Amino acid sequence: MTAVQAERIVPHPRSADRRLWVFALVTCLMWLEELRYTVPAESPVPAWLATLLGVASQLAFTSGEAWVAVAAWRIQGTRVRWAALAPRVLVASAPETLALSIASGHASSPAPIAEALAGPRASGVAPQSGLAFAFAGAGALALVRLLLSAHLQSRAAGAGFARGLATVAALWLATRLLMWWAFELLQGRSFQP
Repeated sequence: MTAVQAERIVPHPRSADRRLWVFALVTCLMWLEELRYTVPAESPVPAWLATLLGVASQLAFTSGEAWVAVAAWRIQGTRVRWAALAPRVLVASAPETLALSIASGHASSPAPIAEALAGPRASGVAPQSGLAFAFAGAGALALVRLLLSAHLQSRAAGAGFARGLATVAALWLATRLLMWWAFELLQGRSFQP
């Protein structure tokens, strides 16, 4: 007599980490492809070098974002390794490649849809205030990035999605406030009267 027994197979954490690093590599390739189209024709730097510098900058900012996220989780009493968060933050940036494509005009779509997806920066109008500059990329794809990052980070931290969303949203808002402040300072203005 034969018996059928159900068995749950839980993937080994290292294999999940490897898959994440593969997705992170694919995201790097997406950034490489998209940044290739954003180099101006009159750029004094060769297009291939500007593209590589753009990807290197994206990786540097992703690394910094992962370090800040590690600190944010640690403040909450949860230890998460940088090596666990870095590929997750990079993978979460994938929707931003589409937003950049829309905003740069590489992906064509009607203006209202482009602005809904990529934010006001898709209109092509330069922001005139710090507030407009800080939230120029706030569109549906930015929301997708926040939700994806919250999901991936909360899984790495072993926390609930709500806590992950609160953490990611607080960090996102903090960066917007810094961008607002920096823009105003560069324009010679300040928050003080």
